[in-house]
Amino acid sequence: MASGLGRTMSQTKAMSNGITEIIIYQRSWFTKGNHDRGNLILKCVSFDQDCFHDIRKVCADVRQTEWKFEYVPELSDLPSDKYMSVNEGKWLTDSNKRELLKEIGSMNGVDHEVLQKLSVHDVVLLGSTQDGLYLEKGFQVFDKGVTSLNASDVDILYIYGGINVIKESIGNENGLWLTPRETDFPGYFKMQIMAKSFEKHEPFYLKNTHVKMKLLFELGTCQHYVVASSLIDVFNSASIVGCMEDEHGIINIDNVAALRMYEWPDIAHEFTNRDRQHAWPAQALIEHVTSRGCGFVAKGHNESEDFEYQWRISFAESEKILSRSLNPAQIRAYLFLKTLFKTHLEDEDDPEGLSSYMMKTILFWTIESVDGRIWTDENMLNCVEILLDRLAMSLDRGVISSFFAPTLNLIGNLDREKKSILANKVRSLTRDLFSSIVTCVENPSFNGMCNTGTPLQQMYKLQDPTEFGALLSMIHFTSYLYLRLQVLMYQQKISVSALNSVLEQACRSVCSVIAPRAVWYLLESIKLQPNTSLFSIRKDSDESYTLDVSGMRRHVVDFWRSANYSGLFTSVIKDQEIITGDAIDSIPEFDEFMEWVNTTCLWSGAHPVNRLTEKYPPNLD
Repeated sequence: MASGLGRTMSQTKAMSNGITEIIIYQRSWFTKGNHDRGNLILKCVSFDQDCFHDIRKVCADVRQTEWKFEYVPELSDLPSDKYMSVNEGKWLTDSNKRELLKEIGSMNGVDHEVLQKLSVHDVVLLGSTQDGLYLEKGFQVFDKGVTSLNASDVDILYIYGGINVIKESIGNENGLWLTPRETDFPGYFKMQIMAKSFEKHEPFYLKNTHVKMKLLFELGTCQHYVVASSLIDVFNSASIVGCMEDEHGIINIDNVAALRMYEWPDIAHEFTNRDRQHAWPAQALIEHVTSRGCGFVAKGHNESEDFEYQWRISFAESEKILSRSLNPAQIRAYLFLKTLFKTHLEDEDDPEGLSSYMMKTILFWTIESVDGRIWTDENMLNCVEILLDRLAMSLDRGVISSFFAPTLNLIGNLDREKKSILANKVRSLTRDLFSSIVTCVENPSFNGMCNTGTPLQQMYKLQDPTEFGALLSMIHFTSYLYLRLQVLMYQQKISVSALNSVLEQACRSVCSVIAPRAVWYLLESIKLQPNTSLFSIRKDSDESYTLDVSGMRRHVVDFWRSANYSGLFTSVIKDQEIITGDAIDSIPEFDEFMEWVNTTCLWSGAHPVNRLTEKYPPNLD
């Protein structure tokens, strides 16, 4: 049995000369260059995805399934002509009612026939929380009673069916169908309403405003909260803004009306057969992406006179599939890129400027074009630098091509001067990339990762290897404790249905990531610790080995009291000193330490941490 933080290391076999090898390890890492030291320090930055990536994906999929089963029947069961019952819409303002009546009055018989055939057939949740590339802290131990889990908005595509969308008629369709027609604005299409009886008529086109109007009325009728102060704003925007609440809290929502075509569009044909030297995406992944076809969202080009008739092509579901295929190092590199973008490049007042979607596109192009072996934690600074270099070159050229349809330029609307300014900003970040990243990480207003509580920039400048190792050792030991506590918060806060799905799917996080990650933190804290008297390894009578870290438990209290630490574990120690009336010089083993943290969380107004039954892994002991 381990004499330390529970029994985590009780089954770990020690090397016969383990202490000696640890001391040798301590000296080797400091002799490397500054880039290697920077990569070593960046490992202290803990993203939620490092341990809970697939758990969060399961939670996202459960939410997707539950919303689909709840809201699709609710919306599709409405009378097909419900959109015409304007005066029954008590949630509508008088001005909105007048605008709706005017819009309905302008419709012809074909318009009404199409709208009455269209109904919501599917609901697709999109956004960073759904594809796993979010910048959030997950379920924090010290959350002050408020979770940040819904910091990112959720985009909901309401996929209208009832009329097929097909590229071209093959002569045997009956009734109505829709065919996308290219416009003078790349990426924007007009939906031609097709029927055999229309062959001798002028072409009819489906207005995106009509479908948005139908969705707005259906959401309001079903008592979904939507913001529709001005119908003009709704018609001009791609989404209907709203919000909803589930077990995670209040979620900001962009409701988007969309159509789906179960064919891969001609505009994206190059994606299926372009030369790929590094086999990403793999052929099976390409086939999976293309089998899903594409979408068309109800949004026209701002500069088009046919704005209300245009539909913007969407590869959002394709992006989600690719995002979920990324490996851990690629995800971390992207999150560092996104961190820099959010802090230095994003202009929230300019909806036409750079976006996270463009950063994801840069990531996809980079992964496709470089050797896959570069994506490791030990090479993280180089990975982020490669991404920034590609972004700067793209801005110089004035082109960020869509990953799926390269003829579409995502920054074609930006003027040359703005592109040049942004390219220079990107290059300035790479001049001292480590400092650029750490500045973002240490910003207290940034919500992207678990704060180490330690000034990483100051740590990077340390010249004494003993001092550097001692500090890094205590950071990893603190991360070990935090991870174990965060596991309990996840067990408590995710819904029962999500928790059951996690168990049924035998998530990699539960089975092979979380416990080894915790052990990694613990072992690294020992390997880097210059004071070898703080731990020991002994052989027991049953031929097993025990790791005693009681000295580390004492030493970490001194670290939390020092100027090198500004995290929240200091409050735990202070609270216990108030309760006991004695000075705390060591933390107890994990079960009792969990109760210490629980007390502080309760005082701060957060939910208590409760250990669940053994039915719910992971149990790290």
